[in-house]
Amino acid sequence: MASFTIIWLNCILTKWIIGKINFLPMNSNFNRGERKALENRWTKNLPEGKTVEDKIEPIFQGTDIRPTRFKVSYSIDNERFMQINLLNQAGG
Repeated sequence: MASFTIIWLNCILTKWIIGKINFLPMNSNFNRGERKALENRWTKNLPEGKTVEDKIEPIFQGTDIRPTRFKVSYSIDNERFMQINLLNQAGG
C-alpha cells in the first residue's frame, strides 16, 4: 500500500509546474476518501498479476497553489483508460 502513496506523490511531483513550491497542499481528509478507495482497487489487482497504469494531473483554479482537484486517468491490465476527478476536499 505504501508504494502506491509513493507512486501517487511521484506522479504529482513530476507534473508540478516549474517555479512553484515542490509540494501540493491537500485537504486533511483527502487521503481517506475516494483516493483511498481508488488505491485499494489498484492494489487488489496486483497480486493477480495485472498491471496498473495511471496519470495524475493536479488542476488549479486561478493563482491558488492548492489544487482544487486531481484529474486521474488509469488502466488496469491494459484495458481502456478510465478517467475520474478527485476533488481536493474531505472525501475526495
